Amino acid sequence: MDAPAVFNLADLFEAVADHRGDDLAIVAGAERASYQALDRLAACWAATLAGLRVAPGDRVALMLRNHLPHVAALLGAFKLRAVPLNVNLHYTVEELRHLLSDADPAVVVCEDELESTVRSAVEQNTWGPSAPAVSVWPLHALTHLLETTPPAPRRRDRSGSDRYLLYTGGTTGLPKGVEWRQEDLFFAALGGDSRVDGALTTPSDALAALRHAPTRVLVACPLMHGTAQWVTLGALLSGGTVVVFTEDAFDADELLDLAERERVAQLVVVGDAFAVPLADALDAQPDRWQLDDLVAVASGGASLAPETARRLLAHLPGAVVVDGYGTSETGGHARRIHIPGAPASGAAFTPGTDTALIGFDGTLVPRDSTELGRIARSGRIPLGYRNDPTRTAVTFPLIDERRWALTGDLGRWRADGTIELVGRGERTVNSGGEKVDALEVEAVVRTHPAVADAMVVGVPDARFGEVVGVLVKLAPGASLSVEQLARFCRSSLARFKLPRHVAVVDHLPRTATGKPDYRSAVAHLQRR
Repeated sequence: MDAPAVFNLADLFEAVADHRGDDLAIVAGAERASYQALDRLAACWAATLAGLRVAPGDRVALMLRNHLPHVAALLGAFKLRAVPLNVNLHYTVEELRHLLSDADPAVVVCEDELESTVRSAVEQNTWGPSAPAVSVWPLHALTHLLETTPPAPRRRDRSGSDRYLLYTGGTTGLPKGVEWRQEDLFFAALGGDSRVDGALTTPSDALAALRHAPTRVLVACPLMHGTAQWVTLGALLSGGTVVVFTEDAFDADELLDLAERERVAQLVVVGDAFAVPLADALDAQPDRWQLDDLVAVASGGASLAPETARRLLAHLPGAVVVDGYGTSETGGHARRIHIPGAPASGAAFTPGTDTALIGFDGTLVPRDSTELGRIARSGRIPLGYRNDPTRTAVTFPLIDERRWALTGDLGRWRADGTIELVGRGERTVNSGGEKVDALEVEAVVRTHPAVADAMVVGVPDARFGEVVGVLVKLAPGASLSVEQLARFCRSSLARFKLPRHVAVVDHLPRTATGKPDYRSAVAHLQRR
């Protein structure tokens, strides 16, 4: 084939597929596909979507579970130069209506049992009378078309500017569509090596444009979210094997069984929502699993408590635990590595070269300063939010003629060149006019020997407006009172930052994506 467009995801995948041929590309439940087979299946998806009148640049909404058709549909849309977008399986009709109204897709492909929900959302659309009808296709209805439609020929008109659209809701608010150029996403989130950034490549050179050697990666998190999509695409573009966890409900024993059976080298999870049950399972049955091939457990989308990393490492002496730092708006651009026997690094992450702190005056914070700043990334970043120029201008500001993407986190430089996460703007607790950074309090609380994990929120208070509340997951056999925790925190925190409400829970509340559910935490503390 001709040299890939710099750097188009479909062209790159096809170059890898030609190189890897019959090598195993993906394992998803009982389904296994080689690179050659996955490339053909994706080409059938491209032809089928084209038969549904999807044109280059049209959006294709995928409301699908973790299985082979999800990955093939994603690649098929790229092949067609259409724009795939993720849809949360758990959205209500109202949430789905908002997303579809914003995305304006030509086609929605959904699980069979979700068809009525999708059609209800489409019937309530706000596209307007002149907008084209949205075509809704449950997965079973496409099966015959996929089996009888010849694969689409490879296109020669693709571009690195072809789009990728990722909808993110964060922890609150309606979903927002983050619009990426594929070339930018390749370098920002999929493992593209910045040392070849901007260089024209041949198909064989394209394989060398990734930092990672082929490996076997187990993706435990949902493909409907960025972390899983990015890890899957990155692994495929590096010629590795992707093992997809296909169960609807998370089960730590089943995940570890799969990791052992497929001899995976990397396991990707989302924060403590996944990692704590894994640690619990390993604690309960330390001799059940042989995981000698596992060299890394990586978390994306939510960080791990140091205690969780320590517990995992106790059972995986040949592995490291990696906290990846980044957002849908920035890609991955910092990390924290937990190594057996090494002291915990707290909330400090090692940043990439394009990561900086932006002060509240709009200027860059010098690396030798202890000033608080907003963590940001420049260079390969998204175009902005779809249909939202106001929020785009806020999140992607122009500073000194350079565009930046703000993560929403606050941090400060440390002497060793790492960035210490100090808090998050929207999580600031306003207690009687004093501003308290929730992440700062969490970092202190988590160092208490009785605490396995913690979540800090602002609890409404008649006198101070808000006071600090903490949900605590205790270490096995431990106990803790409000007075004991406040006394412990006093040496590290000002009085107005001390916890006033403490509730012990079995599990910290999380959203379906594994992110902290702060609203549920506040509600729980208010009920006490």
